[in-house]
Amino acid sequence: MKNREILERVNTLQTIDVRFLTNVAADNDGYAEKGMKGTIVSTLIADESIPDNEVIKITVRYEKFLEHNGALESADYLVPEGLVTATRIDLKTRHEEDIWIDIDAEDFELIQSNYLFDLYKKSTCSSYVEWLETKLLNFLGRPGNDLE
Repeated sequence: MKNREILERVNTLQTIDVRFLTNVAADNDGYAEKGMKGTIVSTLIADESIPDNEVIKITVRYEKFLEHNGALESADYLVPEGLVTATRIDLKTRHEEDIWIDIDAEDFELIQSNYLFDLYKKSTCSSYVEWLETKLLNFLGRPGNDLE
């Protein structure tokens, strides 16, 4: 899935869980390595004043996947005491970071596809909320279906 599609989903769904397909964070002196998982909690086009800007900033949280990521993590952080290397987990550092990525690259895959969002994308509705409301009203309009 292209990073552009990830941007669209985060803007609609607020957060999504992904698996890193590349070492995208290495370019950002970041944490995530290929195979690690994270939750993208926000996205931002780097500079909207530049037409066709192809760089976006994503904010990724890792706390849901600490055990999974710990098995994939490289010990590449220098510890001042003795100049040995450690993992981020060893250092108990923050579990969120900003990463700058190319909007047309394919750096992630969804961990779980959102079935409802996929159905919405096939519809003619202008927004996800509009589509959900339409589906709910159709459901409630059937005999025996109510919210109580």
